[in-house]
Amino acid sequence: MTSAAGVRPTIPAVRTTYRLVTALTLAGGFFAFVLAGETEDWFAWTITPDLSAAFLGAGFWGTAVAAFLASRERYWDRTWTVLPPTTILMLLSLAATFMHHDKFDFESFFGWAWLAAYVADPTAVLVLLAVQRQVPGGPSPRQPFPIWMTVVLAVLATIIVAVAVALFLQPEETAELWPWALTPLTGRIIGSWLMGIGLAAGVAAWEGCWRRYYPVAAWLAAIGVFELLALAIYGGDVDWGDPYGWVYLAVVALVTAVGAAGLAVVHLGLTFGQRATNTASSSSGTGRSSWS
Repeated sequence: MTSAAGVRPTIPAVRTTYRLVTALTLAGGFFAFVLAGETEDWFAWTITPDLSAAFLGAGFWGTAVAAFLASRERYWDRTWTVLPPTTILMLLSLAATFMHHDKFDFESFFGWAWLAAYVADPTAVLVLLAVQRQVPGGPSPRQPFPIWMTVVLAVLATIIVAVAVALFLQPEETAELWPWALTPLTGRIIGSWLMGIGLAAGVAAWEGCWRRYYPVAAWLAAIGVFELLALAIYGGDVDWGDPYGWVYLAVVALVTAVGAAGLAVVHLGLTFGQRATNTASSSSGTGRSSWS
């Protein structure tokens, strides 16, 4: 299976999986964001305060945007960047589920649906990767980042991953520095999401290509917008007298901006000092990840 241009295509099973993820995360976002105050009846566990539920809902909806756009990509090196961050995100969330299994409502559909999704998706990804990697073909043309974009993404990735590690390993201690109240379970789940977001920024910095950044850019921009909306609706849960709330707001705004920059380059043709596009043949030695 090869593309007409000799570029490695994305197999149909991967694109179908992305579409399924789109549907599931749209539904998850509805239950967590829109019904944030009713998670005791409409989610896998009771989440308090409402802003924590909305944070997860924003994450789901942001992932739905990224998964939908990734499902439309023909070339593998333009769609793979979403998979490692989301897979690690789900594996960490699964670990948190087992660590706090007593908090989950396994007498309801939502508890078992949560568990099934977080077991099935990483398993499916591993199987699909084994098939996808056997498909022949080279890389698509590159549109290299300017140095400043690589630096911004790398710094952002480092900060977010560091916070994610702290939240996951020491949720009670780290909660004192978080802008709203967290339980150990919500701290670890939010830490899992932050790990995915941070790794996505890191993968994008590593690839250093606007076109390969596209699905991650959509993910960052959408999550940022929905997180800002969550703050607008449930901002009363934040202690704005504490500087951590403003730091959080600044980081969310930065995540939104760097995601929007990627969308602007691809959709609007804007330039931010990037270098000239390389051809597929000249970029064959610069596809930095073995995933692609």
